[in-house]
Amino acid sequence: MQTLVTQEKQPEKAVMYLRFSSENQTEQSIEGQRSECQSYADSHGLKVIGEYVDRAKSATSDPISRG
Repeated sequence: MQTLVTQEKQPEKAVMYLRFSSENQTEQSIEGQRSECQSYADSHGLKVIGEYVDRAKSATSDPISRG
């Protein structure tokens, strides 16, 4: 007798990039983005494996990025 082995398809992996760059935005901005990203991932069958959080760094105020 032969046994058929089926492998369950693993979800695709995703990483969240959460950012705010203005003094008018707060930590709640990051939490809101996290919630929206997680909802998107859940509804599209994605597994979130990490996140990058960028807090209050603006390219216009960073002397390195302006050259």
